[in-house]
Amino acid sequence: MKIKLISFDLWNTLIIYNKNSIRKKMRINYILEIIKHYKDVTYEDVENAYEEAYNELDRIWMMSSRTPPPEEYLEILGSILGIKFSSREIKDITDFIQKTVTDIPPGLMKGAKKILDELSKKYTLALISNTGITIGDTLRKILKMKGILKNFSLTLFSNETIYGKPHPVVFEKLLNYFNVSPENVIHIGDNEYADIVGAKNAGMYTILFTKNKNEKTTADFTIKSLYEIPEKLKVLYL
Repeated sequence: MKIKLISFDLWNTLIIYNKNSIRKKMRINYILEIIKHYKDVTYEDVENAYEEAYNELDRIWMMSSRTPPPEEYLEILGSILGIKFSSREIKDITDFIQKTVTDIPPGLMKGAKKILDELSKKYTLALISNTGITIGDTLRKILKMKGILKNFSLTLFSNETIYGKPHPVVFEKLLNYFNVSPENVIHIGDNEYADIVGAKNAGMYTILFTKNKNEKTTADFTIKSLYEIPEKLKVLYL
């Protein structure tokens, strides 16, 4: 079976996900200054609400595959602290959150640029990413900064598609955009539930990117390094 399209996950597949402490402190301090106009709160109060609101986003995603946008995240955070942000404050905080990501961008996974440059010469590449409080437009800026945006013919972010992986609508959008059959697509990601289950339910081949050699998976292949991708493609005579 000929593979025509390779779709990639983003976080912890192509770029490194970590809750950067400097970025986090910048956000909390910014939010704290706004909240002080409403009530007396401490840094720790805002930090706890920041994390609790993050956990609520995860719960919503697990329940429905919907990834709430940053505006909804801030409404949740505000409700935890017993305040209601104005629409202007929500916009200002959202914009500041995006700025912290472009000012302190996440790093690329080892080999990401080289492998994408290599694969894009032979295959059509796409990106499917769930988003949290960092929106798709911001992530495209990061990908451009890192020199890899040019490799993708399509980038899908869940704040733009409403639902995230593993929801079928995300993979349907991918297949419909390229008018390609699922058996001609392979998806690569690090999350068994979002990436592997979602893509396999859509009928695609799958590669799980994991450092845990004992991780249980339904993926067709597993890799510990992005450099292994061409080798796995050869196994399928692709």
